[in-house]
Amino acid sequence: MDSFRDILAADLRNVFLQPGELAELRTVRYDGKTYENIPVSLQDSGLRQRQRNGIDNAQGLFTAHSVLFCALEDLGGKLPKQGNLLEIGQENGFFRPYLIASATHELGMLKLELEANRQ
Repeated sequence: MDSFRDILAADLRNVFLQPGELAELRTVRYDGKTYENIPVSLQDSGLRQRQRNGIDNAQGLFTAHSVLFCALEDLGGKLPKQGNLLEIGQENGFFRPYLIASATHELGMLKLELEANRQ
């Protein structure tokens, strides 16, 4: 009989990160490496006006907040570091840069909160 952790590990790929269901295949660049066609769930949390300690010399810029879910092993098996750059491939072939605002993992699933500046 499978343990609860074994069942969750199987569900990670078969349910949560199933391309065409809750995830899509994207190429991700992080820490000098390219991870091609990995299943990710990228959720856009919306725009927030950028705040920098009450003083903002670039008014009109907004920070786009997104959350990326993927398997820990698909990004090299290491937890990405807060403050580092991560790029996600877009359908048009370009890569969109994001700053990692926070990174956590649990039972093999990564949750990365990402920020990108927009005008």
